[in-house]
Amino acid sequence: VPLKYFIEGGRSRSGYLLAPKMGMLDMTVRGFFRYPYRPVVFMPIYIGYERLVEGESYVAELRGEKKRRESLLGLIRSLGFLRRYHGKVYLNVGEPLDLASLLAAHRRDWRAETRDLEDRPDWLPPLVERLAREIQTRVNEAAAVTPMNLLALVLLGAPRCAMAEPALLAQLDLYRRLLRRLPYHPRTTVTEMDPREILRHAGRLVDLHVRQDELGRIVYLEARAGVLVSYFRHNSLHLLALPALLARCFRHVPDGLDTAQLVAWLGLLYPGLRDELFLHWDEADLPAEVPRQLAGLADLGLLLQRDGRWYPAPGEAG
Repeated sequence: VPLKYFIEGGRSRSGYLLAPKMGMLDMTVRGFFRYPYRPVVFMPIYIGYERLVEGESYVAELRGEKKRRESLLGLIRSLGFLRRYHGKVYLNVGEPLDLASLLAAHRRDWRAETRDLEDRPDWLPPLVERLAREIQTRVNEAAAVTPMNLLALVLLGAPRCAMAEPALLAQLDLYRRLLRRLPYHPRTTVTEMDPREILRHAGRLVDLHVRQDELGRIVYLEARAGVLVSYFRHNSLHLLALPALLARCFRHVPDGLDTAQLVAWLGLLYPGLRDELFLHWDEADLPAEVPRQLAGLADLGLLLQRDGRWYPAPGEAG
């Protein structure tokens, strides 16, 4: 019997995954105790959009206004908007999570301890919290990197949300190659569009402006469009969190860094970032994951290794 529910308890107004609510999960787990011969499997689902239907309310709520109530008049007003081009909707399925296996790993004698359904064991709340975070983590593993995600990651990182068109195209290509060379997870998907196709496609979904100056064509976002596009950047930040942290470590270190130093530094910063973005690596994974990330950055020409130390490639030190 398939049952759909949203453990965040509501829609994200920022693009980030929200902290999970435990109520429905707790009820599901306790219901499983009653009928343990019926398997329960959680199927994490990632849904990615390319245009926000509720863009106006999104901007308003980010300014602190209250959420507008749904109404017939609001529905009528939205009919014109629905005629616009909305791009694609991406639906990716994460790694299934079997509840019995999780219980067995967390509490070997769970069957004997839950025969009295009136008694709520002390270990149940931590288990439900672990289950919730694992579901959210697996949702993020199945992320879809759309053209809008790539544009948001690149253009919102530029001063005043503006870039010369050749630099923008080069950066879009770099991010796309980075996400393919260092895939976050096998279930993560990345758009097949090339940089020019990404720019044309995104131009149909958001108000991209172009002006001509001595540097050539400058592509930029105005303030309101930048706020809307930030939603799509937040969808994808977790995919680049680790390479971004590594890149930041080199910003003011001209003498280079060795792998052990980088592992130690990331070990200090990583736990908070992991909890905030639902990243799937544990701290114990960093000694193996950091060298993989460094090798990928070197393959892309962003780092170089010399005498056992890592350095920014020429032109990449900033």
